[in-house]
Amino acid sequence: MGCREKNRGNIRIPGSRPAGIYTAGLAQRLVNIEGYIPGKEVVVIGSGDIGLIMARRMSWVGCNVKAVVEIMPYPAGLTRNIVQCLKDFDIPLYLSSQTTCVYGNDRVQGIEVSPMENGIIVPGKSFRIDCDTVLLSVGLVPENELSRAAGVEINSVTNGPIVDSSLMTNVQGVFACGNVLHVHDLVDWVCEESRRAGRFASTWLRGEHPPLQIKTKAGSHVRYVSPARIAPDRENIIYMRSMIVKNDAVLEVRCIHSANLGEKVIRSKKERYLQPSEMISFKLGPKDFEGLQIDSDSVLEFNII
Repeated sequence: MGCREKNRGNIRIPGSRPAGIYTAGLAQRLVNIEGYIPGKEVVVIGSGDIGLIMARRMSWVGCNVKAVVEIMPYPAGLTRNIVQCLKDFDIPLYLSSQTTCVYGNDRVQGIEVSPMENGIIVPGKSFRIDCDTVLLSVGLVPENELSRAAGVEINSVTNGPIVDSSLMTNVQGVFACGNVLHVHDLVDWVCEESRRAGRFASTWLRGEHPPLQIKTKAGSHVRYVSPARIAPDRENIIYMRSMIVKNDAVLEVRCIHSANLGEKVIRSKKERYLQPSEMISFKLGPKDFEGLQIDSDSVLEFNII
């Protein structure tokens, strides 16, 4: 089922409702598949990867991309896209800036941008950018209406299913992977996760189940951890996202409620740079659990320090 784009209604931008407002994915389809150019003077709201790519794409077809406006103090897209899509084309990026109004009646005529400090709009510093087209790149949401109808338990942070080490949901025989599970940065990781889900579904059909699974937990500066359980008797691939921007960070895995030690750091990994927009991939296998008498009450806590 994958995921869908958030739209203007999801972020509640004030102002009129003129023509010329598109999600970045819709604009991508119009340009790449339908052969239509949606406008000439473009502003991108949000710095998600699709929006960054479309900022470059609109420049390629001759449009004037006047700015990318991001409400957070850091970009939402991959660093390589910031460089290749914005810096290489001299497109301004306004961070810590909120779009507070859309101007225009029949067609977009401009937007109002309000700088923010400590999450609060700074009075008197708002400015207008004239444009005839607005592209929204304000995030993706896993598409899980069918999952909910089937009784699948949903993670309130990722908006995707809660899965175990086999990528199986709480509904026996129902597996989840890719963007329906949690939004990925790269299609490579979606493909990798789908291959594992296929293998796990095959072993489940043969009646093979992990004898023990340990809960995972998002700790300090970690937004979420997927899957929600891992099997210590085999290699596990864990995905997570940072809540902070940090250089020279350390990702620490701590086993708590261990039967014989109570609490112990079982693995740490240095990361040169972490930011919320770039997903972290982490592997844990049987060697990491040697010497630990783990049981069903054990919990693995993932921390960024």
